[in-house]
Amino acid sequence: MAPTGEAMCYLTYVAGKFDGSGEWGRIYPTLVSGIERWVLKAKAETYNGAPKPVRVKARCMKRDQR
Repeated sequence: MAPTGEAMCYLTYVAGKFDGSGEWGRIYPTLVSGIERWVLKAKAETYNGAPKPVRVKARCMKRDQR
């Protein structure tokens, strides 16, 4: 995703079976090849051997819109 100093990122879609047993989706900054970037991650616990359906989407907008 975009570098943190150049863009703001936000969740645009969250869906699935979020029932409180460890499912989540988030955007957070981290270093990627020496550049701080926004990262989108989602996690779902398994139920009867299969992961629960969890979907998360995000969009980034440049800070400078000129």
